[in-house]
Amino acid sequence: MLRAVRGADGAACDPVHGLPKLTGRSARHRVTRASRRENRATMTDTTTSPPPPPRVGVGILVLRGGRILLGRRRGAHGAGTWSAPGGRLEYGESIEDCARRELLEETGLALGAGERGPCTSDVFDEVRQHYVTVFVLARHTHGEPATLEPDKCDGWQWFDWSALPQPLFAPLASLRATGFDPEAGTGPHGISADSPRSA
Repeated sequence: MLRAVRGADGAACDPVHGLPKLTGRSARHRVTRASRRENRATMTDTTTSPPPPPRVGVGILVLRGGRILLGRRRGAHGAGTWSAPGGRLEYGESIEDCARRELLEETGLALGAGERGPCTSDVFDEVRQHYVTVFVLARHTHGEPATLEPDKCDGWQWFDWSALPQPLFAPLASLRATGFDPEAGTGPHGISADSPRSA
């Protein structure tokens, strides 16, 4: 005949396995708590969460004497690649206002008249981000470029479009791959150049 077995805390145990007996409301309560913990673990799993929506970036192609201004990125995604000045479009901001703000913040250059250029679409799988980048041609700027955000850029240099440094930041690489010529202002697909997926 099996005897009732009790654990160290006095709770009734299964006489065969020595496990706590779960009966009635207590059993349902414990099972419910365990289920909630499992659900929370599943919800916080980043591999199953949907990716964020695409963002809009603005790149400024500063042109002087047939050369373009580029800086090597630091800190963010694309670190170590060469990029034009630029950044994320803020809520309620126009493309041109974003270009003026970002150029001034990053280089100290004041943008005069800007020309809306092509756009590219690039996916950064390593950080789960997707950017549509609108480029602005800046042929009329005032001042000399300075490194105002050294945590984001190693410094600014001028390059010929036909001899750009490597590696290029994905949006700039996508733009160049379309055959876009900043001096002519167009590429083989016209003023708006769609790019292939970039990682």
